[in-house]
Amino acid sequence: EDSMMIGGLNFFFRPVRYPTLGISWDITEQVTVGLSLREAFTFNLDIGVRFRGDIASTHGGESQPVAEDVSLDLSSLSHNLFSPRQATFGLAWDLAELSLTMDVSWLGWSEYRPPTPAITLEAELGDSGLALPAPPEATPVSFQDIIVPRAGAEFALWNEPTSSLLARLGYFYEPTPMPEQTGATNYIDSDKHGWSLGLGW
Repeated sequence: EDSMMIGGLNFFFRPVRYPTLGISWDITEQVTVGLSLREAFTFNLDIGVRFRGDIASTHGGESQPVAEDVSLDLSSLSHNLFSPRQATFGLAWDLAELSLTMDVSWLGWSEYRPPTPAITLEAELGDSGLALPAPPEATPVSFQDIIVPRAGAEFALWNEPTSSLLARLGYFYEPTPMPEQTGATNYIDSDKHGWSLGLGW
């Protein structure tokens, strides 16, 4: 944990740690299966403001007191940079001139929390007659867990003892975890189709 002091502001930086595990098993000389697990993580941004003092209004160069011995405590907590919990199962089939791979991933997007900050506010404004509006409440979202399939192929166009020329093709489909936006939120996303082409020497 690192801290930094700038003027009257104090910053704390805490690292985010999460485990990632993987295992592979050669069933035969041609067939390999694998499993990987990655824990979810999120970056929490916690901002606190504390004020003690007097409030005055200035008109024409003259200062008029508005409230004395004012106290204000504000806390804002938001969740950013979210990555869902993931589990992936994969299969590889290696032939003489052709290699085929595929995997299926589960992503736990149902644990997603909106980035809108949750604000708590406490204030003592004395007999000034001032009032602060209630902080807005974050609109809940209902993201869904998704399944992402991927497939790839590698073919030897030219194969010699000292070098090879390999052609590669890949594809994945990732559905959006977002529900239909019919309320106050406007999260933008869509289903994704990904293609890749490559050559290896």
